[in-house]
Amino acid sequence: MLAAAVLLWLLVCWPLLLGRETLFFRDLFGHFAPLKAAVAAALREGSIPALNPAWALGQPLRGDPVASAFYPTNLLYLALPFWTAFNLHLCLHWLLAAVGMAFLAREMGASREGAALAALGYGAGGWMLSALSLYHIVAVAAWWPLVLLGAQRGGRRGIAVGGLACGLALLAGEPFTAALGTLPLAIIAVGRWGWRRGLGVSLAIGVLGLLVAMPQLVASARVLPFTFRGSHGVLASQAGTYELRLPQLLELVVPLPFGSPTQPSGGAWTSRVLPHVPFFYSLYPGVIATFFALLGARRRPALALLAVAAVIAARAPGVSGRTLVELAFGLFRSPEKALFWLALALPLLAAAGFDEARRDGRAAWRVGLGLAAVLLAAGGVAALLGGASADGSEGPLARSLVVAALLLGLTGWAMWRRRPVVAIALQLLALLPLYPLLMKEPVALYEQRLPWTAQLGDRRGVQPLAYTYPAWEPQAQPRTSPAAKARRLAFELGPTPGVLHGLTYPLAPDLDGMHHRFYDYLLFRLSQDSWEGRLPWLRTLGVEAITSRQLLPPGAKLVATQRFDAGSSYLYTLDRPAPAVWWPQQLTVAPSPAAAYELVAAREEPTVATLVPFAIPHHPGARVRLLRAEADRLELEVAGDGGVVVVRRAFQPLWHARAEASPLQVVPADLVLTGIVVPPGTHRVELFVKDGPEWTAAAIAALTFVALVAVAILPSRQPETPRPA
Repeated sequence: MLAAAVLLWLLVCWPLLLGRETLFFRDLFGHFAPLKAAVAAALREGSIPALNPAWALGQPLRGDPVASAFYPTNLLYLALPFWTAFNLHLCLHWLLAAVGMAFLAREMGASREGAALAALGYGAGGWMLSALSLYHIVAVAAWWPLVLLGAQRGGRRGIAVGGLACGLALLAGEPFTAALGTLPLAIIAVGRWGWRRGLGVSLAIGVLGLLVAMPQLVASARVLPFTFRGSHGVLASQAGTYELRLPQLLELVVPLPFGSPTQPSGGAWTSRVLPHVPFFYSLYPGVIATFFALLGARRRPALALLAVAAVIAARAPGVSGRTLVELAFGLFRSPEKALFWLALALPLLAAAGFDEARRDGRAAWRVGLGLAAVLLAAGGVAALLGGASADGSEGPLARSLVVAALLLGLTGWAMWRRRPVVAIALQLLALLPLYPLLMKEPVALYEQRLPWTAQLGDRRGVQPLAYTYPAWEPQAQPRTSPAAKARRLAFELGPTPGVLHGLTYPLAPDLDGMHHRFYDYLLFRLSQDSWEGRLPWLRTLGVEAITSRQLLPPGAKLVATQRFDAGSSYLYTLDRPAPAVWWPQQLTVAPSPAAAYELVAAREEPTVATLVPFAIPHHPGARVRLLRAEADRLELEVAGDGGVVVVRRAFQPLWHARAEASPLQVVPADLVLTGIVVPPGTHRVELFVKDGPEWTAAAIAALTFVALVAVAILPSRQPETPRPA
């Protein structure tokens, strides 16, 4: 039966692996694909840069955990086409998650069939299918069963395996999910080895994981203090946005009871039960897995308590957004992420319950019949409510409850008749309704030349107004599918696939709080300003083309229009953008970010007067020439009487400058750009980012990795004799 599941996995993934289709839903296109395109392009140039010049003029890349710049699957982009490598990362981790859970269940004493049930409940359940739209979380989820396996096995080899898996999970770039995983890690270790040794095993695995992930940790630590996330923290209004709604617990029994997120907006997801699509858009592990998990709760009470704790933490009852910010130090959000505990605990409980049912099939038959009767009664109530409602929306729920009851009845019978393979087959059958969550798009739509690039000429800096946050345009909710929305944004020069086609996004939104705090201030002010106030900023930042879903006021030139079912899209070009480097005629001191914003918004030309935070001697008329421009290094030739040269790159404290061997001062210019204070004379000026800390961290990580691999695979001289608690 497990072979049948692997065959289904291969059938689903085959078009993705061949590069004919791609997963696209949610953050995959909106955030991860542009980031991975930047990482792939940098790797082909032989580096992992600190900054991404295509994104808001140079925001953190390797220091942004979400970019997972040091993760091993990045090497796939060097050997394979982009979309094949992108989807191979997702598909391989999807498979690894199921296999790792099977090994973990076996290590904890489950039978082969019980381990297969656990693998299906974890790898093919709704939580994991939801994680497939989150490039980083799916990797953490894939490695964490092996982290727990290392804790369960113990000894040098177990700790080495757990440390390797923990390090790779941390390199994947979702520190909050990995941090949540420390609780089940401690529960497994303490349950196996007792408090003292168990906590020691957990600590050893965690420390080794930190050493393996040190390059990412060092890179993130270098940038975090001056990012919005590090300096201001998550906004209280956002912290609790994704919290568990109790009706979602129905998903433990039936698949997609409130509709599918693949449907156009306006359905039951948003208008009747849930205010928005939840963070994990299904919790369904298969009704058979839920049934056996209930039976296994008595055998593994610690895991049962973990599952209950997951629901409580994800619901966060009575906890305000402000409290959540304070508890997580402003770094993390979305209480629903605590459902990771439920996703890990439930398959292991199901494996234990399955083996218990094999020993006492008659009791499983009685419990299965009782639960089936309850579900049949609930289905009848739902059918009556559906008949009474105007739209009959409870009808699909009623059918799902009846099907779940039949599956439970058949499962109880199979265990009574000692036919466990039938129960596994029913679990696989119960999971098939989740297939619509695997939303795919033809790759050809995103590989071909963007239709509007002909009108751009040599312009590269674009701003789709549909891709702004906070939004500049009214956000209508047309009843179109996610696929149609993705195609329209792609046509409007959106970052997927725009980055792959060489476009840059000077005003790219800050989707994970890793922009410099000055840049975030600018984004919020622009969202509140008039069009007249935005235009000088657009020119200053080098925006050369704009796409909009409504006609814009004067200031930009309309060059193309395209009609869609949900309305029209318009392409504008903008003349006189600021060059890559310039020497302003004068400097003006702006005492605050607010003053700097207003002064730039009121000026006509971007290169005449530049705003700086304090007085700097400056003489007009210097000559500036850009000699070399890379992600982390620029070289200029400057000749004049001294002052400030402005580089159209985002100001970052990571920047250093020198002329010949002498260091130069780097200052903010025009609030968000980079200024270099240059002395009189003719100089070859370098603007660069030091990468020594990351190289040192990489050396430590490499040595740790090699040592752990050696311990894990080489035979020990003396057999280990673990002592259970």
